[in-house]
Amino acid sequence: MLRADLLGHPSVTVLAVRDGDRVSAGAVLNRSAGTVGISNVFAGPEGAPAHWAGCLALADAVFPGSTFVGYETGEALDAALTSGFRTAGPLRVWSLDG
Repeated sequence: MLRADLLGHPSVTVLAVRDGDRVSAGAVLNRSAGTVGISNVFAGPEGAPAHWAGCLALADAVFPGSTFVGYETGEALDAALTSGFRTAGPLRVWSLDG
C-alpha cells in the first residue's frame, strides 16, 4: 500500500505490470540528482531474475543514463546481481533522535 502523497511526488515513479485488471509485478523508482533508487520490487514466483531485468530495462528507458541503486538481501539480492548490479557495501541507517 502506497500513500497518495507519495504517489504524487515528482521524484517517485511507480512501475506496474498488469495482467488484465490485476497488477502482477512492479517496483518503485525514487529519483534524485543522477541516481535512481529501485525499491519495493515484487513479482510472482515465476522468476525474480527476469522481473529484475525487466524492471531495470524499463527504469533505464524512463531515466536513461542514470545510476541505479538499491538495497536487497537474500534471493532479491541474487536476482539483482544476476541482472547486472554489483555490491557496493553494507547498508547503514543513521537516526537522530530529537
